[in-house]
Amino acid sequence: MSEQPDAILNYDTVAFTAAESGVSLLLPVGLVPIDGGPGADSYIHIDALGTSDGADDDYDPERYRTITVRRWHTGLPHAPSADLVSLMTLHDAPLSDDWTGTPQTTSVDGAPALTRPFRDHDGIIGTVTTCDLGDTIVTFRATWHPHDLSAPGEFARTVTTARLLTIDDLVIDKASAYHPLVGVSIEVPLGWHLGVDDDTLTIQQDTTIVAITRTTAPREHPLDGDPIKIAPPLTMAIERSDESSLIASSNGLEPVHITASGLDERTRPIVISLIGSIRTHPR
Repeated sequence: MSEQPDAILNYDTVAFTAAESGVSLLLPVGLVPIDGGPGADSYIHIDALGTSDGADDDYDPERYRTITVRRWHTGLPHAPSADLVSLMTLHDAPLSDDWTGTPQTTSVDGAPALTRPFRDHDGIIGTVTTCDLGDTIVTFRATWHPHDLSAPGEFARTVTTARLLTIDDLVIDKASAYHPLVGVSIEVPLGWHLGVDDDTLTIQQDTTIVAITRTTAPREHPLDGDPIKIAPPLTMAIERSDESSLIASSNGLEPVHITASGLDERTRPIVISLIGSIRTHPR
């Protein structure tokens, strides 16, 4: 893991915390949140909203994009199956037609999921991704104009970079770690181990230790060190660094503070990548 993941190197994404569904999303730039209803979070491309009272004149259908993420609680008697939840998600819009292809395997935060394409009203197309976590199921319903050739790949990446943030999700096998009290999540490098207390998230391999905390005191000199590329709106910088240690912080009302010790030539780029994967969430 000497190179940073694609999700970190791509600067055309913005991190959102979908609070209703308890999911973190890395969305393409241009999508903004709208009301998704109880238990759901929806986002639409800003061009699809129109920019004046004459919205029909401003609306560009080829820039139309939406995605809705929803959490279904299924750990109850007579709860719907994953197949039924997927079908209900397909018909979330009243004029959606049937599936147009077979399910394809993918993953959500390291957990297995299925994605299936469909055709919506007015020629709009999209996919439904269903991730069965046992007591809950998470679905992603994405739509776009057929001429929008970049949307399929960008929404597929959105699904694979999603993180599961509820308390129930802490017990499932997934690719990220989440500390609800500190309000941060990170990608976990293979073979690294987690340690958690009330105010610190620690990740360690052998003698290399990274500790992540939140503070209430903003930095005295905001981002005066070397910047670390990270998905907006979070920005971070290395404050001090030597061969075996590193200190980094973010801006904001409650800055993220990272201290790393025991670094060597192998673990230093992994730690930089780990810091670049940090997202912050409401506490």
